[in-house]
Amino acid sequence: MIPDLLGSILNLSFSIPWLLLGLLGLPALWFFLRVTPPPPKQVSFPAIMLLTGIFNKNQSSDKAPWWLVTLRLTLLSALILAFAHPRIYQEQTIPGQGSIVLIIENDWASGQNWSDFINVTESILEDAARQNREIYIASTQPLDVEKKITLLGPLSPQVAEDQLTQLSPSPVIIDYQSLLSHLNKKDFNSPPSIVWLQSGIQHPGTQEFEKQLTRIGVVHIYQPKGHNLPVTLSLTKNSLAEPSGIQLSVKRTKSAKPSHTDAINIAREVLLSIKAQNGRLLGQQLVQFNQGEFEKSTPLNLPKNLVSEIKYISIDGQSNAGSIFLLDDRWRNTQIGILQPEGENGLPLLSESYFLDKASTDLGTVSIGPLQMLLRLRTGVIMMPDAVSLSFEEMEELSNWLKQGGVLIRFAGRNLAHNVETDPLLPTALRHGGRALNGMLQWEKPANLKSFNSDSPLAGLKIPKDVVIKQQVLAKSTSEIKKTSWAELEDGTSLISGKKIGQGWLVLFHTTANAEWSNLALSGIFPKILDRLTRLSFLSDKKNIIDTTDTFSPYLPLQIVNGKGQLSPPPAYIQSINLKDTPKITSYTPPGFYGGQGYNLALNLTQDISELKQYTPNKNNLHQLGSEIAKSTDLKPVLLLIALILLFADSICSLALRGQLPQLSGHLKHLILGGILISGLSILFTGPSAAQETELEATIVRPLIPPQSNSFDTSTGLAYVVTGNTKVDRISHEGLAGLAFILNQRTAIEAANPVGIDFKKSELAFYPLIYWPITPDQKNLSQTEIDNINNYLSFGGSIFFDSRSPGQSNTAMMTHLQRLTKGINIPALVPIETDHVLTKSFYLLQDFPGRWQDGNLWVEPIQAGTADGVSRIMVGQNDWAGAWAMDEYGRPRFPVTPGGEAQREMSYRFGINLMMYMLTGNYKKDQVHIPAILERLGQ
Repeated sequence: MIPDLLGSILNLSFSIPWLLLGLLGLPALWFFLRVTPPPPKQVSFPAIMLLTGIFNKNQSSDKAPWWLVTLRLTLLSALILAFAHPRIYQEQTIPGQGSIVLIIENDWASGQNWSDFINVTESILEDAARQNREIYIASTQPLDVEKKITLLGPLSPQVAEDQLTQLSPSPVIIDYQSLLSHLNKKDFNSPPSIVWLQSGIQHPGTQEFEKQLTRIGVVHIYQPKGHNLPVTLSLTKNSLAEPSGIQLSVKRTKSAKPSHTDAINIAREVLLSIKAQNGRLLGQQLVQFNQGEFEKSTPLNLPKNLVSEIKYISIDGQSNAGSIFLLDDRWRNTQIGILQPEGENGLPLLSESYFLDKASTDLGTVSIGPLQMLLRLRTGVIMMPDAVSLSFEEMEELSNWLKQGGVLIRFAGRNLAHNVETDPLLPTALRHGGRALNGMLQWEKPANLKSFNSDSPLAGLKIPKDVVIKQQVLAKSTSEIKKTSWAELEDGTSLISGKKIGQGWLVLFHTTANAEWSNLALSGIFPKILDRLTRLSFLSDKKNIIDTTDTFSPYLPLQIVNGKGQLSPPPAYIQSINLKDTPKITSYTPPGFYGGQGYNLALNLTQDISELKQYTPNKNNLHQLGSEIAKSTDLKPVLLLIALILLFADSICSLALRGQLPQLSGHLKHLILGGILISGLSILFTGPSAAQETELEATIVRPLIPPQSNSFDTSTGLAYVVTGNTKVDRISHEGLAGLAFILNQRTAIEAANPVGIDFKKSELAFYPLIYWPITPDQKNLSQTEIDNINNYLSFGGSIFFDSRSPGQSNTAMMTHLQRLTKGINIPALVPIETDHVLTKSFYLLQDFPGRWQDGNLWVEPIQAGTADGVSRIMVGQNDWAGAWAMDEYGRPRFPVTPGGEAQREMSYRFGINLMMYMLTGNYKKDQVHIPAILERLGQ
């Protein structure tokens, strides 16, 4: 212990040492405090005899007691030492006497742990200042982007600290070569000590960079802890296969040496936040990683009409440029134009433009008219029926529009079949004429569609068996036919061809847009095909897109993503981008939004990140530094606390010497003084550690914790069916928990925390209502489960089925509902009537919105046999749990559409009415309530 104490004293230093001169004045102060005042003069005063015998109990000493003087001198000494700012340093951080080269990786991945980098550099500079060592600062991205400076030095530690304040992470891919060239050119007097602050990610060339550094000097490497390595967000290649058009790919850093105890490999979840143009939170989505899983693909669970409002999607708790994904105007509401044939008349309901209009209604804003009108609009997709004839000049304008990113969808017919040689806008060469069921090139029977190839934009769509083609325009057999064929018939001939022209796409249906040559336009897959094709548009929300030249105007920087994954205004050195070539991410063109000609383009960093892998350095080549390096112990807070305690003690002692303290027992005085001392010491020593623990907890992404069952006694139990789908079960749990919170706030119902139930094992009698979300992957019920459900219903229980699917997508879910309920005694259901008890059991309601609004609600008709008029079965589709769901802070988890927060309030009211209906039955049907209801209706 004594050698450790001596070592600590030897490592003691002061930031302001000249203040220690104040200690020299303490002896003079001692003499001043102890000096006896001059003796009083004797004056003859006869009346003084009257005071003889009077004794004053409150006497004061003519001198200050030595122990009080010592206490005060100690107090002053503590203050002088505290303001001199003493520190005790540990062992030397970076051994050696030569220069220190700080190599800082300030690329996109370093933003995640930038504060740790700053703390480490401050400690190293502090250590270097004590040893008077020179500092060189090197970074993988320029310290001064405009001057391209990547190496500074030699610098004093103080100047180096000022320079480091100007350094920040850059949202670009790392570049080791430029830095190596500067280091190799530098002539160091002696081999330097190299401190390499590495992001923890293995980049291209990291191993070679390590080898090169070991040739320059002794290398010390610092890496962040594994649990706080970057997580990135991007789109998958098959995003078009999703209803929202967005398939997200979330990647976390892959462990270099996977093990069950590795913090990188543990099961965890990340939370995605979806933000609108005005910064409004549109929704949040959880992505679950199982143990040892490092990449997860998930569709964006957001209604299609909200997708056009998205500005960006980010990962909560991440602060790197790869954790944010920007969506530009390509994802906005598509402007679709349909060319109208001149003089189109006859039967409008059989015309091609009518079929295209109806098929495109849900895909975007549709305009029908001549070419000039469509080009003046913000049209990203133009559909061209076969009956449309364009002049040569119009073909030129359409070609220029196409090259700038538009999508032209053409349809074959008699007109095209006889003009294939002269038509300039075709994705593939065509044969003259065509093939018909009873024509020259005959079929024995109508042809069916073949499954789409995996590399086709239409991959993943299910082809109905009843789609038949009776006539088509054939493509010529060329070397490029396989590249241009996106859809084929079973005989291998092309039905849909596509080709990239400039920045746009030219697509041809080898059949008509109406039912003349096929029934494709009558099938359900036709709108889905058009949906996929419209998403190819680069100009879906672009203004002033007509450009009669082949040049492209520059896109100016609007907002950029900084190194910490935040949108910020662009600095002056950021350059514009040009679409002649594919834009690349550089220091001068970082990720962000770029605009021009009324259109916004998003550049995302993750388009250049192929793999996330942890980097493990070669321990034989370098020394590993921990996060505790060069941490000095600051004694100033300790000394100030000691001075505060001594000051308080001095005040107590002064009052005691004057007899102005209450008469307290000696033990009580000792207890008070001891309590004060212990409290001060506990504040001193526990405060920093508690703060560190809180900070550590904040950096760890929450582990996946499944919903737990909560017991209840006299409270009203809320229950949901565990589907086996973790995401759906969590929404059910959070939704019913949110409803329980509202019930406890607004009503006399004491709702318990929700419980997930299993029909085979759980006791159902405790729950008046069971919420059952329908998912396509739920297994069929066993006979035991069916018997338990029927028994529950027969004794007055109710089940609320929620298919959670708005509009037309509800059809498939209803099929699954019929499959799941097979064997259950479900009575005949009817749409809920306007005067049903559920409309007035607590609030007066006219509709029952959830996360969606337009779905129907089906109930059991009131009749003899129902338990107090309560429907045993209710079926809806509005995703009520999604509307009720709250996070741990009481914030809504998901957006509701189209009514916003007013619609959410109505969904809460429906939930309250539902529980009141379950608990009180049809008592609101009684005539006694009619006057009160009529009065409320009148209000």
